[in-house]
Amino acid sequence: MATEKIIITPSRFNSIATIVGVVLVLGLIVVGYFAWKKLNEENVRLRSEIIEFKKLTETLVRSSTKWATKGDLKNQMKDLLTKEDFKTLESDMDDLNARLTAVGHTVGTIKRKVSKLEASDREGPENPKVVKCDDGKLVDVHEYTKKPQIKELKDTKEAPVAEVKFDASNKKPWSYDIYQRDHRLVTVVGKKDSGQFTFHHKLEYSIPKKDPSKVYSIDLVTSDYIQVPLKNRIFWFNPILDLNFFTGGKIYEFADGPGRSESIVSIGVDLGLSLSSYGETRVDSLFRLFRIGTGYDAERQAAHFSFAPFAFNVGNPLPLLTNLYLTPQISVDTAGGLSVSLGVGPQF
Repeated sequence: MATEKIIITPSRFNSIATIVGVVLVLGLIVVGYFAWKKLNEENVRLRSEIIEFKKLTETLVRSSTKWATKGDLKNQMKDLLTKEDFKTLESDMDDLNARLTAVGHTVGTIKRKVSKLEASDREGPENPKVVKCDDGKLVDVHEYTKKPQIKELKDTKEAPVAEVKFDASNKKPWSYDIYQRDHRLVTVVGKKDSGQFTFHHKLEYSIPKKDPSKVYSIDLVTSDYIQVPLKNRIFWFNPILDLNFFTGGKIYEFADGPGRSESIVSIGVDLGLSLSSYGETRVDSLFRLFRIGTGYDAERQAAHFSFAPFAFNVGNPLPLLTNLYLTPQISVDTAGGLSVSLGVGPQF
């Protein structure tokens, strides 16, 4: 018995092409709408989103943060850094392949303390050679020449600052020991859903010579950051694997190979590799580019090989999805068909 072969007439071909075209156009309209909506929402957010400085506890503050341009960030760095530091920082960020995102400065203060007419904390050993008058009395009324006078200075936090010694029996009577202070800055960085960073700071210091375990807080009076929003860019080499469930139709038959060559519907699954991406970061893509895939067409019962110039991440503008891609693709299969289809699936 002769095998019956279905021949695609021009009218049937046109119908399939029209259906596939309509599906692709509708998909692009949906994609364009959400991309436009996201862009408008982002512009509104950039104009209005500001985090205000707030003192949360006696030692912990929240920095203010607002959006700015990359030029604003560079200008602020030039104001805060020396030319040498600025050039070194730019060079180091280039070496790390890092993008400038935020610049800020934090100011803390230890308040002024004035002390007048205080007594010595203690006295040193008695001086063996003291200048006396003929009657044996000391030259100084308060007998400061007899023993060195020692005073320990403290700041407003009652932290030791220095030990000062005054020995009136010497030609150069003053000596002092300014204590080493170790400062510790704790910074916690968060990120809002909008991409804006949050900064929380705590600044402390200790006096190793006196008691290294005891810390003193520095009052933070201002802390301001400006941040540039991340912009989409192309990452030319960013290989990403994904899984696609595709559906479409055969538009041309060039051979009669293994499989159901008579079927004009194409449904199946394939595994793909995208070579490049377009988005804010390597892992957060708006588009994946230059995708090649291989899989199985269940309807045509044939091995399937596909190529897609791009795949759109519908999870990027939609709040409930993450990394879910729509992929318009063209493919060939072992049954001898050339198909156009639309795939949907997650990345790995």
